[in-house]
Amino acid sequence: MSKNRKVSAFRCCLCPNPERPTTENLLDFKLLRCQSCKLISYCGPQHQKDHWPEHKDFCRAITSARKEWKLNHILDINGNVTELSAAQLREVKFMIQTLVIIKLNRDLTLGERELIWFPRICNVCNSHEGPLIPCPNCFAIGYCSEEHRVEDIVEHLRVCSELHLCYNFALESLPDDDVKHIPSSMVDANFPKDLFEMHRLSTAFLNKDRTDDFLGIRQPNTSSEYQKFANVCNLSNVATVLHGLNIVQDYKPLVSSILTIHIVGANTEIALFTRYECWLLFYWLPTIFYINLIFIGPELPVENGFTEISYASTRKKVVKVVYKKMKYEEFIPLASENQKTPDLIVCLNCGFAEHASESNNSWSEAIAVMLRFKDIPMMFTSYVKTEATSNMKVLREIADGGKNEFEIICDGDLNLFRDHRPFRNFIGYKTDVIYYYNGYLSVILTGK
Repeated sequence: MSKNRKVSAFRCCLCPNPERPTTENLLDFKLLRCQSCKLISYCGPQHQKDHWPEHKDFCRAITSARKEWKLNHILDINGNVTELSAAQLREVKFMIQTLVIIKLNRDLTLGERELIWFPRICNVCNSHEGPLIPCPNCFAIGYCSEEHRVEDIVEHLRVCSELHLCYNFALESLPDDDVKHIPSSMVDANFPKDLFEMHRLSTAFLNKDRTDDFLGIRQPNTSSEYQKFANVCNLSNVATVLHGLNIVQDYKPLVSSILTIHIVGANTEIALFTRYECWLLFYWLPTIFYINLIFIGPELPVENGFTEISYASTRKKVVKVVYKKMKYEEFIPLASENQKTPDLIVCLNCGFAEHASESNNSWSEAIAVMLRFKDIPMMFTSYVKTEATSNMKVLREIADGGKNEFEIICDGDLNLFRDHRPFRNFIGYKTDVIYYYNGYLSVILTGK
């Protein structure tokens, strides 16, 4: 199955269509479930056959584990799943995920992980027996009885619309790479309050359909609306950088026409710093004419190199996008003078705390290098609030160990410039059932 495609266990994995829903691909009792893994559903034999080349390895791994443990269903690996607490069920899912990864000798796709973490079970009692009643709006969860559906309705309504958005739409294409000229920005205008206002104020001059008929729509109901919604969400990385710079203006205003930004721990973020997104930097930073945008990280999907993006304006404006596939502590000693000292350090969806206790923690040395800079703003985003708190704790511990100081400007605040496309939280904490890329923002000033 496609590496980044979401899959709901309560609908056919190949034909969910929100504009023309059918009984066959939505209602649980009409679905054909894989009798080997018992985790995935289809509207009929043809889609099951069509999907088999993608599904077979995962299916065989689940089935192998089920037979080794002599189980009717993999979720009963630690006893009857209906008798497990929420914490015990999480442990079971971790166990199943680990077993499958070992058998496959690879990481799981997003869809495969979702089949394990959000299986076809009752959202109240965990039962996987018999037909279930799916939520008629999101088709992401189900119930074994009407009684359980009513019991859970208040809790579920808090996330139902986000789950609907999770599974009912897919991005069909990226926006045209057509922004070549940057008009004069509204210098006296207040900085936008959120991502949607930034899009509206910034792109009015483009006079494109995606601007004119999308004002204010934050909950798309059709694929066409979702396409425009996704185009706005794709601006989140650049918009969050601008938001961070706006926050630090009172602490360290920009004084040069050249801006150097280090994006550390970079990976797939580079896909959303293209011509279509980067022009926003110049529109909201009208005194800047040249930007060094340096992506640094050992997991970069490209090799070392650079490219330049130029825009016509009253004066030519250029973004030099540099790729450095290495650790940050390796990059700094090798960097040229005009790249060595940043005006801003950015870590998007950083995960500082995720591996903090491991001996080979990839972030500790990089953070120590960042904190040795003097009077440099550093911003990082986190998926959820609890993660933002843990990430700041890691920063404090490394700063204390290196006898460095920093000033906190923004401590895990809700980021109104986040990507508004929701994801389900695999860990499953009730307070963070849904998470967002760039969900929470923290900003510090180093060397204080």
